[in-house]
Amino acid sequence: MLNNSFLNERSHKIEQKGENLFRQAEESKIQAEQEAAIAEEFNSALQAELEAKQNQVEDIGDRLDSLIKNQETRLLQLENTQPGFLSRPGKRPEWRKNFDKQQDLLRRLQTRREMIREIKDGIGVHSNKIEDLAYKKLRFNNPKLVSKFEEMREAARKHELLLKEKKKREQKQKKSANLGFKLKISKSPR
Repeated sequence: MLNNSFLNERSHKIEQKGENLFRQAEESKIQAEQEAAIAEEFNSALQAELEAKQNQVEDIGDRLDSLIKNQETRLLQLENTQPGFLSRPGKRPEWRKNFDKQQDLLRRLQTRREMIREIKDGIGVHSNKIEDLAYKKLRFNNPKLVSKFEEMREAARKHELLLKEKKKREQKQKKSANLGFKLKISKSPR
């Protein structure tokens, strides 16, 4: 009778543990599916923002190219209207000032175009600028999604750290257990 009661209690505990494990597995599965859905939604939204930013960079580059061509044409026209020796005394310095101003504008446009090319090609100081801008815009447009994704990544990072710490502890325990075993062997009489 006592043995039967003990067995029933033990089997009941085992069943509870099994049910708990099953519930935990189901919850883990649901959580993994939710995390996958969040990650997929985040990645597709980020990809859309990236494409929009890349198109924007291309449009800016095209507009800058057009402005540069116009400015080069304007400079050539201005160069052709350079006053000669017989012009008014103040005309030549005025023309030079205007010409230098137009050259400076052309240099600034070319510098901007170069920056846009670096951003577009992902090189130099601006290597990840498009991704940063797309991420910031996504954060502005959909802060809930970004915060969910960041929380999920932070939880995964913490989980990885815990696993690494657990692995290190286990390795230390194995090492100390092996060391203790070696000490016992070396101290045993021969």
